[in-house]
Amino acid sequence: MFLEQNNNLLKTLLQEELSCFKEILYQTQEYQKNLDKRTTDALLDLLDEREMRINLINRLENERKKLELNAPEFEPVIDSIKKDIKDIALNLVRVDAELLDILAMSKENIIKELSQTTKNKNMMNSYRDETSRFIDIKQE
Repeated sequence: MFLEQNNNLLKTLLQEELSCFKEILYQTQEYQKNLDKRTTDALLDLLDEREMRINLINRLENERKKLELNAPEFEPVIDSIKKDIKDIALNLVRVDAELLDILAMSKENIIKELSQTTKNKNMMNSYRDETSRFIDIKQE
């Protein structure tokens, strides 16, 4: 009886971990679909939500590690859930890498725009200074 409860609890914990991973992947993919319309605040919200889910996964994993699998008939089920978690985690890493590449390009474009704006502003100030000096010479 106790062993069966232990095995069911182990299975339940793994299914909850799997559910958290799926939710993280889903939210990240949804964010990625509309990336050009997203704000920095939306990204921060996504990261906060992911952090909460990752903390939950860590707690579930710690609980799961305390349990021992004592029934060979549960091994295929447990292994299948672990494989699903691994597959989702790999997919999440791929999606995250794509997001990081897009964000890096966006950052580079913003820096270029800021640099160009600063350069234009400096050129305008320089032109005003030259004009001011020219006027000052004529007045003398």
